[in-house]
Amino acid sequence: MSYLLSTDAWLYVMTSEGAYPEASCSPDLMNAAAATRAWAENVDSDLIHVSIITYGEVLVIHGAARSNLSLQYELQDAIDILETISGEDRVLNLTREDMAHWARIYGALGSDPQLSFEDSYVLAQALCQGYTYVGCRTEVISSIENIGLNFLDPEEWQSLQDEI
Repeated sequence: MSYLLSTDAWLYVMTSEGAYPEASCSPDLMNAAAATRAWAENVDSDLIHVSIITYGEVLVIHGAARSNLSLQYELQDAIDILETISGEDRVLNLTREDMAHWARIYGALGSDPQLSFEDSYVLAQALCQGYTYVGCRTEVISSIENIGLNFLDPEEWQSLQDEI
C-alpha cells in the first residue's frame, strides 16, 4: 500500500515538533501533528508520496517562513530531499488521468464542494493511483470515500492503536 499525504500531513512528517505547527496553534492541530508523526514512524518511508501540488505549497510556505527559522531550515532540508533522484520518484505529477478523477470528485460533491482546488487535485491523484490519502477527516473526505477514495486519518489510526 502506498500513501499520498495532504500538505499538512507531509509538513508534520517532514518537520519537528518545535518547527510545525507553531506552539501557539490549537490543541487540535498539535494532536493531529503528533498522531501523524506517530503513524509515519510505523510506515516504510518508501511508501510515502507527495503531490507536485504539495511540493508547490511547501515552496510557498518555505518562502514565507522568514520569522520561523527552524521551519525554514527544516523545509529546506525536506525540499532538498525531494529534489534528489530518489525524492523525485516520490513526487506525483498531475496527469490527464488524474483530471478524470478530479471531475468525479466534483460530480460527487455537487454545486458547493467546499474544497480547495489544491486539495481536489491531490485527492484526484490519490484516487487515480489507488494510493491511500493521509490527512484529517472532513465531510468532503467522507463523501469522496463513497466514490472509492482510500483514506487514513492518523488520529483515527492513533485511537485504534491506543485500544490495542
